[in-house]
Amino acid sequence: MKYSESSNIWYEIPEWVSYLLSIGYTFSESVIDDGFALISMPCDSPGAGLVALGAMRYYLSLEPLSSGDMHKRIRESDGLLYRGRDRFQYLGEDEGRAVVEELIRNDYRRRTPPPPTKRAALLENLNLRFENETVLASSTEMLQYSELYARLYDASSVNNANFGQSHSAVCLAGKRKGLSVTTNLLHKIFFRYNSETASLYELLSLMDGSFDVVSRVTLYNTRTEKMDRSGMQPEIIVADGIDAFLKIIDLKRTGKISAGKVIGVIDRTEKREKIDSVRDKVSGLLDYYEYYELNSLSEISLPPKGMALATYKRI
Repeated sequence: MKYSESSNIWYEIPEWVSYLLSIGYTFSESVIDDGFALISMPCDSPGAGLVALGAMRYYLSLEPLSSGDMHKRIRESDGLLYRGRDRFQYLGEDEGRAVVEELIRNDYRRRTPPPPTKRAALLENLNLRFENETVLASSTEMLQYSELYARLYDASSVNNANFGQSHSAVCLAGKRKGLSVTTNLLHKIFFRYNSETASLYELLSLMDGSFDVVSRVTLYNTRTEKMDRSGMQPEIIVADGIDAFLKIIDLKRTGKISAGKVIGVIDRTEKREKIDSVRDKVSGLLDYYEYYELNSLSEISLPPKGMALATYKRI
């Protein structure tokens, strides 16, 4: 497994990169239902993206949503599904397959009548989604880079069935300066294994403006206070920088987000008053949270030189 910050010069994955991936994986896997962690970095870095990738890697190891779970969610929705501008209505199940009916819009500009209503098996043949969400399941637009995902964390295997399902359990909250500041860093980090090469941005499977894709990491714009999709709430949020961390903690405290776990990745080059604001925020939370020694887990080593980790769980 090789790593690059230019896609030209390759070397073995640095210790700090492996550490951040393992923190994202292990904190997602841990028994903590409600908690937060702070990772201190010596400088600005793509650390938040690496932690989010580690968290995503954990969810790739789990069992995918079953057809029954998928059908239950469709039944509980308003029934409308989308593919591009086409709309479909859920009709029911046929031998475990979700059957849908295409809703033809009237178009008076047509010289010929619209085609007859179609029926299709949802999970097998169509890449359908709810409005303003990503594809539910796809047999054609699956995630790539299976070898890279498998090698990122050797302690567990990847369940390849997840490559064809979107998931919103992991959220990356961008810097307050602008979401592009975070995503630009992600584009500069590359991984390679055998014939597969991908940027950190590509591995996170971000939507990049299109809903008609499989995506497993949600983006939160700290400046506009908006998620890049509606629907399912994340289970773990990785905040890039002090401002993003403080914002997410406030949203969690007021119940505006339901994510049980938050990881803030901050760098020590920030202004002193900002660093002090994090200390004050954590001090104010200690009536409800207590320190938790994540490093005591066998999977986690001590932080590399120049980095620090503090983890807290709900009392």
